[in-house]
Amino acid sequence: MSFGTPQFMTYTTTPIDAHTQEVIITFTVDEKDYIYKDFITVSSHEPTLTLSPWKANKLPVAHYDSLFKETKHIFNEDFSISVMATAHEINDKPLYLYCSYYRRSDKKINQTLIPLIFTANTLINEHSYEKNIINESETNVTPKITPIHPSPIDDYYYVMLAITETIIQTFTTDHKKYFLLFILLIILFLLLSHFLKEQLEKQNVLKELTEVTISLFGLLATVYGLFYLNIISTPFITMSIACCSSLGTGLFYTKKSIKLQSRSLAALCTLIGTVGICSAIFLAFKIIQFF
Repeated sequence: MSFGTPQFMTYTTTPIDAHTQEVIITFTVDEKDYIYKDFITVSSHEPTLTLSPWKANKLPVAHYDSLFKETKHIFNEDFSISVMATAHEINDKPLYLYCSYYRRSDKKINQTLIPLIFTANTLINEHSYEKNIINESETNVTPKITPIHPSPIDDYYYVMLAITETIIQTFTTDHKKYFLLFILLIILFLLLSHFLKEQLEKQNVLKELTEVTISLFGLLATVYGLFYLNIISTPFITMSIACCSSLGTGLFYTKKSIKLQSRSLAALCTLIGTVGICSAIFLAFKIIQFF
């Protein structure tokens, strides 16, 4: 994760009015390298900031990628994306954008933090943000506005949000690794429950906790299986199988909650069972819409 603007990436902000700025982010793509279109996102956790969908100045090209084992749309030459940022409130406090991208040579999602300043007299500025230190680039526009450094608490808050967002995005790019991890954990817990069967019989709460944990990992593996199915199958088939899986999950956990002696685990299983049954009903209505 990068909180500074890398060398191959620059951005400019152009004020449209006091409340709106156009942000143009330019990527310099090296030869034999490329950036995936599907993984480019521009977002913000600011409640007072609204962003338009980003637009590129060039069209991506289709390319079969051996890493994902499928065709991806990529940018293999220099390009720019633009987004309109509208602030509902005007003050001297910087508002932050997060630009995420996946570069082939990096083999991971990177994220750049972009500060915006909205004032009544905002002029065109080009900023460079490196390691939470904002340095203004040379421009012909005067006067220049020096952005205000975020407080340590604000900085910690934005860092934690960025880390959380990156972790969530890795479930999309590294889903095969997570799927394998869940399978290995299920096997590990099954082996432990087998070899420690006698000890678990004496500790009923620990035995129930192990059973619920294994079932939860199985549930996560099922979700990943549906994710793979959605890639290779039609939405109707995927939704039908998801509906059956949700119903089966709801009935399994509801029945499991009756047998558990631990009240906490029983309450957890009841909650999961209720969510599963409600999800099955919702998916059933969605399936009906296909007819």
